[in-house]
Amino acid sequence: MAIGFQLPFYAQPASPLLQWTVARLGHVALAGLLPARAGAPGAGAPGEDFAQHYYRLVEMIPNYAPIDAQTLLYYDTNLQRHRAQLDSHCAWHHTYEMYLLLVFTELYLDAYFSNPQALRDALNRYNWYRHKASLYPLDELRCLSFSGVDETSLSWLMHMNLMQYRHYLHRHNREDEVQRTILLVRDETHQQMHLRQMQGRRIKAKPFAETQPDFFEHRTVEVMRFDRLNEIKCPNAFRKLAAESLLLIDSKGHTTGKSRPGHRGFVFEYSQEPMLVDATPEAEALACARGEGFRLADHALP
Repeated sequence: MAIGFQLPFYAQPASPLLQWTVARLGHVALAGLLPARAGAPGAGAPGEDFAQHYYRLVEMIPNYAPIDAQTLLYYDTNLQRHRAQLDSHCAWHHTYEMYLLLVFTELYLDAYFSNPQALRDALNRYNWYRHKASLYPLDELRCLSFSGVDETSLSWLMHMNLMQYRHYLHRHNREDEVQRTILLVRDETHQQMHLRQMQGRRIKAKPFAETQPDFFEHRTVEVMRFDRLNEIKCPNAFRKLAAESLLLIDSKGHTTGKSRPGHRGFVFEYSQEPMLVDATPEAEALACARGEGFRLADHALP
C-alpha cells in the first residue's frame, strides 16, 4: 500500500492514510468532510478563500473528534501564512478540496515529526484491519505521494508542501538533518517551467550542481532532470546526498509511494496519473521499466 493521497477525493480508495486522517477529524468516511460533489451546492466554489474553507471544515468536525479546535486553527494559520507568501503577487483562489488536502498534509507532517512510531502503528492498524496487508516499515513514512493532481495545481501544491515541510523541520529543531532540496523533473521543458514558477513565487531555485552549495544556499531548490542521474560523476556520493535531502519528484507516470531516501531524508512525489495503491512488486517493477514511476533506490546509476 502506498502512502499518499489521490485526487479527486471521490475517486480515492479507502487507503490506511485516508482512513487515519479522516478519523482524526472525527469521521468514519471521507463523505463526512465533503458535503456535496464538486460543483454541487455546498461543495465550495473555486472563488472562496482559505478562511471560508476553514469555517466550512470546522462546521463538519464533531465535538468528539480527536483533533481539538486549537490544533486545527494552528494548521489553518500555517496554511494562511504559506499561501500569503506564495500568492502575494496574484489573487489565485483554491478549491475546498485542495484546502482539505493541505490540512491532511498538516496532520501527517505534524504526526510524523512528533512521533513517527505512533503514526506507523496507527497506519498499520488500518492497513491490517481492512486489507490484511503487510505492515509499513518506518522508512516508508518518509515518502508522501500525491496522485491525480492536474498540471495547473501540481506546482502550487508542491510549493505549499515545501513550506509545510520546512515549517515542521524548524518547529522540531531538525533543520540540520536536511542537506539540500532537490527537485527531479521529467525533461528540460519541465525543468525550465519549475524554475520560472519557483522564482515567480520567491522560492530560491537553480539547476542542480554536484558541488556542495554554500551554507546560506541550503534552502535553495536545485532542479534536476531524471536523465542527469546517469551523468552523475560520483554516484555513491549522490546516493548519500539524496539520503539526507528533501526530494521533490515530478513523476511522469503513476506514483507508487515507494521512494525511500534513507534514514533522514524525505520525499514528496507528484503525478497526474492515479496512484498504484495495490500494486504488486511485479507491477511496480514493470511500471518502473516502462518509465511510469521512479524509485530512487532502484535507479541504475553508473
